[in-house]
Amino acid sequence: MNLFDAMHRGGAAGRHATREMKKIQGEVLEKAGIKLPVPAPEVCGSRSTKRRSKRDIEIIEDAIYEALLEDKPMTVRQVFYRLVSNGVIGKTEGEYKNAVVRLLRLMRLRGDVPFDWIADNTRWMRKPRTWSSLESMLAHIGSLPPRRLGQSGCLR
Repeated sequence: MNLFDAMHRGGAAGRHATREMKKIQGEVLEKAGIKLPVPAPEVCGSRSTKRRSKRDIEIIEDAIYEALLEDKPMTVRQVFYRLVSNGVIGKTEGEYKNAVVRLLRLMRLRGDVPFDWIADNTRWMRKPRTWSSLESMLAHIGSLPPRRLGQSGCLR
């Protein structure tokens, strides 16, 4: 297998072949007297943020589960503050969104946390009045006191 085929195969062999190909290209350019600018180290892929390890994520998920098991149902914000007070995560908006909200969503979708363990009482819903049948609607309207046109405030 040549380097080009290995590069397109992927995996560890592909990464190795890509490094070899770049090394060869560098040697060819050097022989030709061509010098390319070297990017600054921060542009070369170093990350300023630290990703959590799988073990860290497991610890947070265990803490979420324990908090909910102890005091269910809880709101997402209550879970967040429980983890903060237990020293599991920091008190930042990033931790709230990227740790608690994201992990709770994944845990619910995987079935680790039942949906009824999370309370969603912060959302006030506005919806139109509905009736189970035409007869029940007409009975309701018939029971209302008569109105004059424009009396409701909707018509002017």
